[in-house]
Amino acid sequence: MGPLQRHDKQLFPLKTLKTILAIYLTSWMDLFLFTSTDICQPGWTYFGGYCYFSSPACATWLTAESNCSEMNSDLVTVHNQEENVFIQHRHFGDRSWIGLNDRSVEGSFVWTNKEISSFRFWAPKQPNNWNNEDCVHTLGVRHGYTWNDVPCDNCFNFTCFTGDKSLV
Repeated sequence: MGPLQRHDKQLFPLKTLKTILAIYLTSWMDLFLFTSTDICQPGWTYFGGYCYFSSPACATWLTAESNCSEMNSDLVTVHNQEENVFIQHRHFGDRSWIGLNDRSVEGSFVWTNKEISSFRFWAPKQPNNWNNEDCVHTLGVRHGYTWNDVPCDNCFNFTCFTGDKSLV
């Protein structure tokens, strides 16, 4: 039989499949890289309709919010679990600030950009406002990508985001 085989045998030789896969992956990666740099500023990453910046150093929540604002962005609003995992992987599964807080009204959590997102992924027994905790951070991979409220003057890396799905 030639390169095409029938029944329980390979339809293509393994070498051909590897070549097709390599071309497909290279093309997909080129498309992704083109799309990211075409839509987002250098140093930012495109995902799910938004551009994301992951800080290289820790800051207090207010400083993180200010840093994002200086870059014409906001501390990240999390819309779903896929985005939650993406953001936490950007920080190598470590803790990081997100834009959720209850600084104005205790127990009434809002996003810094005033966006409505009902998605929450609290750790067990959280939020608990222990020791006046008004800002929210991710707990990372070891804690199942859950969130916790903590004092705003703690120091964590942070994620900024910008873009509107209807504009991107």
